[in-house]
Amino acid sequence: LTPLIGSRLLSDSCIRAYGAKVVGLRPYNRQFGKNLAARDLTPSMVFQGEDWTYQVGDALILEAPKGFADQHKNSVHFASIRELSKGKKKADSDPAKMLVSGVILFGMIACVATNTVALLEACMSAVFLFVLTGCLSLNSAIHAIKIRTVLTIVGALGIGAAVSNTHVAAVLATGLCNLMAPFGVPGVLTALYVATVALGVVFHATAVVVLMFPVCVSSAHEMHIELHQTLAILMIGAGCQMLTPVSYQTNLMAFSAGNYQFTDFAKLGSGVIVAIGAVTIPMVCHNIARSQAASVPTLI
Repeated sequence: LTPLIGSRLLSDSCIRAYGAKVVGLRPYNRQFGKNLAARDLTPSMVFQGEDWTYQVGDALILEAPKGFADQHKNSVHFASIRELSKGKKKADSDPAKMLVSGVILFGMIACVATNTVALLEACMSAVFLFVLTGCLSLNSAIHAIKIRTVLTIVGALGIGAAVSNTHVAAVLATGLCNLMAPFGVPGVLTALYVATVALGVVFHATAVVVLMFPVCVSSAHEMHIELHQTLAILMIGAGCQMLTPVSYQTNLMAFSAGNYQFTDFAKLGSGVIVAIGAVTIPMVCHNIARSQAASVPTLI
């Protein structure tokens, strides 16, 4: 029999005997069904603050070193052993492959930064070279593609194209500016900021700028506002794409990798956007207007 029989659960007897830690225990007097699985061991397993004494027939979940199951599968100490989860395979640390991967990565960045190759072509070429050189397996490359993320991007592009083609974006932005016109320059700048941030929910920053630039120009002329003020608000607002995971590519990467909820971005991003607007709009109203006035030549 195992030397654990009769020893206490809260002692280090399991570590001394097998080099393993007990993370769960089901007493011998609780019967299992025909098939023993991980789900059978989850209820009423962990004894918090209770010092249990090991008995014959107890079922244990152990955090054991590598090779424990193979070493003890024929041991008389255990009636049966099942490996519930396998440890993650360590990443390949071949220095040659690390060097090749670094060269490919920095080569891709250099090509994109110098406009030698477009971003899509550069990324696809880098992936091809990773697979070709053995730095990345074909299965790993295929499994890295998140279908949900790809479909989300496609759906967002479709919505953006529909809103742009029907001129809904321009109409909404113009109406919002007209509504805030009675509040003067701060009101119009606030409306432009809100409209830009709202369009950034479904549009890429570049598309937001293309859509809102004519609105900013017309608003500046109609309300006699400096064009630099409206364009400054446009630039800041276009960068505030924090409300949804589909607003920007990096949002989607974080959304997929971190298992976030769709509403998590709005919960955090809304406060950040309000704070940015509260700082940006007064600065644009006063600093840019003052700098424009100081640059106007006077005749003596």
